[in-house]
Amino acid sequence: MFAMDATQMYTKIRQLASEFLDCNNRSVSRAHNEAEFERDMNNEITRIATQLGTELLSREQYTLATGRADAVYNRFVIEYESPGSLRNSLGHKHTAHAVQQVKDYIVGLAKEERRDRDRLLGVAFDGHYFIFVRYHEGQWVVEKPLEVNAASCERFLRSLVSLSSGRALIPENLVEDFGSQNLLSHQVTRALYNALDGHQDDLTARLFAQWRLFFGETAGASAAAGELQHKKELRAFARGMGLPGEQVDMPRFLFALHTYFSFLVKNIARLVLQAYAGSGLEAEIDRAAATLWYLREDELADIRASLQELKG
Repeated sequence: MFAMDATQMYTKIRQLASEFLDCNNRSVSRAHNEAEFERDMNNEITRIATQLGTELLSREQYTLATGRADAVYNRFVIEYESPGSLRNSLGHKHTAHAVQQVKDYIVGLAKEERRDRDRLLGVAFDGHYFIFVRYHEGQWVVEKPLEVNAASCERFLRSLVSLSSGRALIPENLVEDFGSQNLLSHQVTRALYNALDGHQDDLTARLFAQWRLFFGETAGASAAAGELQHKKELRAFARGMGLPGEQVDMPRFLFALHTYFSFLVKNIARLVLQAYAGSGLEAEIDRAAATLWYLREDELADIRASLQELKG
């Protein structure tokens, strides 16, 4: 599916809102409890995300310090309730309890993923009402219950999609997205490894020689002299990254791996700086990628496109 712009996305959401409403009504009529309603609606959200060509960063039954959230879609928290259990009054005991749970989950999610509470949104949802909850400028804002209809379903889906991007910059997500088991890490490391072909007496070769010297000082002379070539664990690791474990040049492999992670760390630092310095660092990825001048243009384009995802 082609990538939609914002106008196309919201037009499509308006069309899908009626389908979401139909699914909601069917589930309300047949679901015996909260769990069945939650399952039906999470499945419908997944289906709609596929229709929109968007990938939702979802976690169901997400355990936080403040409790277990039913569903978290990146910065959007959903607290499902049994169909018909909420009321058109925030003073209603069960309704007030559901709202408090949403608040607690927003606090827990902000703490767990080191996010600003103001950038999160929560909703209590029972098939009859949506109750949107957010934290703004030091206080909680709880909207009056909205009846579930085509308009409120459209708003729900717009919120869901708009808050679904931008993974939290925490260790767990970084390992999942860029660790040694991730396909992106494999692709970039192989591209860097293969790009070193043909460099015998130029700047790249001298940088590699300098790296080997520094690596030898850190890991020991025997490692720099080639002992790494025969380490079974490292050969297995190289195979896992998609390189021929028996034939791989191990120092060259580690140089490529270190280059990738060094580049990654610099871009993470850029994101942190950008959070405080505004948008003045927008061009840094392109400028940093351009320093990898020894890559072929297609390899450079692949790496630039992959690392562009860091902009979230």
